[in-house]
Amino acid sequence: MGTRVEWGQIERFLKSRVGLLEGVVFSGGECCLDPVVIELARRVKALGFELKVDTNGSRPEIVKELVVEELVDTFAIDFKAPLERYGEVAKWGAVEKWKQSIQIIVEAGVDLEIRTTVHSDLLHEGDVNLMMNELVDLGYRGRYYVQNFNEGETLDGLAKPEKRFDVGSLKAPAELELNLRNFTDREERAIR
Repeated sequence: MGTRVEWGQIERFLKSRVGLLEGVVFSGGECCLDPVVIELARRVKALGFELKVDTNGSRPEIVKELVVEELVDTFAIDFKAPLERYGEVAKWGAVEKWKQSIQIIVEAGVDLEIRTTVHSDLLHEGDVNLMMNELVDLGYRGRYYVQNFNEGETLDGLAKPEKRFDVGSLKAPAELELNLRNFTDREERAIR
């Protein structure tokens, strides 16, 4: 468990950065689970900062309130696996809530980026191609990031993938802007 910081300390820090920083990001774990997330968003916006919220989409009711109050400038949502395999890969079965969050943001026209971290023992190229089409079917038009798994300590204890993920096999629909992160330059050139 991390260190708890009181709002007064955060507010003092942010006030000292007005004119130096453009925005604040709510992230880590799942920020939309915190009961004070909406109030904190109001306070950050009142100080004049832009706000980005990283979420897994599990709390569409919170996403909706943030959207209705125009508190968030950008959302970033993880897309863990094809919809049929979401529970298996993400270890979280609330895919309908995830879809609701996407639809709320898309319908409101709020800036959104969607990203998938690829561990090639869990997802293959066909999965990611399917996921891109599922996003388009949900009405999403925008940035889609495919991120290579970074080896290191993970909550699930995932080891280095046995298979190599071939980014050259990705076929993005015209409606999506496919971006790659954490692949080699050579791999990234394969889709250009």
